[in-house]
Amino acid sequence: MLMPFSFDDPCSQAEVGSATAAGLRGSTGSGGGTAGGFRYGILIGLLGCGANIIQYAVQPLTTTILIAWCIGGIIEFAIAGAIVGAIYKPAIPRM
Repeated sequence: MLMPFSFDDPCSQAEVGSATAAGLRGSTGSGGGTAGGFRYGILIGLLGCGANIIQYAVQPLTTTILIAWCIGGIIEFAIAGAIVGAIYKPAIPRM
């Protein structure tokens, strides 16, 4: 019998995390730079919302706190991604 996909399952969480971390960076077509870092930061911020949802499920928190944590995390990672994208320049490969 096939089990339905569930985010409560650790294997499902690992699959989603791996797909987000490895696949989305290459498939966004961002091209790097500040804008690419910003977009990647938003994706990682969305991934981090999963931990907030788990804390919401096991601690007596309000929905307002959960939403504020998710929005705050997305903004933090987006800003950090833009900063790293502006600073980082890939090395020129040597032959």
